[in-house]
Amino acid sequence: MSLSRMKTIDLVQKVLRPEWLMNGCTLLCIGWLLGGCSQATGPSFRQAEHLAPGQTMVYLYFPKQSGYSDSYTILGNGATVTRLDEGGYYPFRTVPGRITFSLDGYPKKHTLTIAAQPGHTYFVKVALTERTLFIDSRIYGLFPVRDDLAYAEMSPLRLMATCYTTEGCAPSLK
Repeated sequence: MSLSRMKTIDLVQKVLRPEWLMNGCTLLCIGWLLGGCSQATGPSFRQAEHLAPGQTMVYLYFPKQSGYSDSYTILGNGATVTRLDEGGYYPFRTVPGRITFSLDGYPKKHTLTIAAQPGHTYFVKVALTERTLFIDSRIYGLFPVRDDLAYAEMSPLRLMATCYTTEGCAPSLK
């Protein structure tokens, strides 16, 4: 048997010892707890059925991308709209007009402005724009998305728990 094969077998035997398994499981559990708990625990995505005259719908969503439980507070024209976790979506009904959505990202602030028309539906995605390997940092941005792509990406997502209905929870922007 070769020396490298013997070293590999020895390493596998060490890792499978109970104390190594216990330490590994403990570290995994601590990492999971520190990663945070997603508030995207509501029902799976479904399109809101009714849009009142003079309203606009903006779906904000954050598909799983990084393997972490990242979360951002989304602002609309400077007012808090919702917290948005990876794996979650939020239906935001509002009045038509110019809406600037933003989130605080490191090292810069990311914004997206929509000229919302009455009766229309828009989709805004929180997406990973940059990731560094040496320092575990992820930078996200806000992006407009076409209807067909948005529906496909949102199908596995869950409604944010802070919003109890697909009718939306945040106050309208006026």
